[in-house]
Amino acid sequence: MKTGKLNTWFGRIVVLGAFMAIFGAFGLEAQPRQAQARAASGFTTSGSALLLLEAVQAGDLETVRELVLGGVDVNSVVENEGTALIVAARSRNLAMVNELLLLGANVTLAARGDGNPLIAASSVGSNVTVIERLLSAGAVVNAVVPGDETALINASRSGSLANVKSLVEHGADVNLAVITELGVRRSPLNQAKVQAVRDYLIAHGARP
Repeated sequence: MKTGKLNTWFGRIVVLGAFMAIFGAFGLEAQPRQAQARAASGFTTSGSALLLLEAVQAGDLETVRELVLGGVDVNSVVENEGTALIVAARSRNLAMVNELLLLGANVTLAARGDGNPLIAASSVGSNVTVIERLLSAGAVVNAVVPGDETALINASRSGSLANVKSLVEHGADVNLAVITELGVRRSPLNQAKVQAVRDYLIAHGARP
């Protein structure tokens, strides 16, 4: 009788140990899988890349230069932030934009959720000097980034007539619309938040 009970408990311990080993293996694999998913998406979790973005946000040209010349990839993409050039463009920092371009930043590189440098520059208040610098460096005025639309749609949504005018003068299509993943149509005109932007777009041929 005692032997039977011991065998029963021993069997339970063995089974429990097996389950723990299996779940432990899944737990150990979770982080590598997440890392692989980030790598597949193009994102990096490199500490040096984060330092670069911090320096860009701080407007620290010297540190940015030292990091890139020291081997940090100027085109690394950080999740929820984008590239160094996207951050600089969003910050309306023309000096930083110029420095990053000199260091080899890719003016057309996009990051889902953060757009591309031109979209980032267009999505904030009056930022014409940065917009025009990016365009002169080869930014594509009508580029579409899934989830982030176009530069003109973002400029229209921001309410900056100056940004809208700059883009249109450089060939932005006032009727270039995108369909979101939820099936919603977005265009420069239907995203315009202020009447002055709506009037300007209509005067340049925008349709509902």
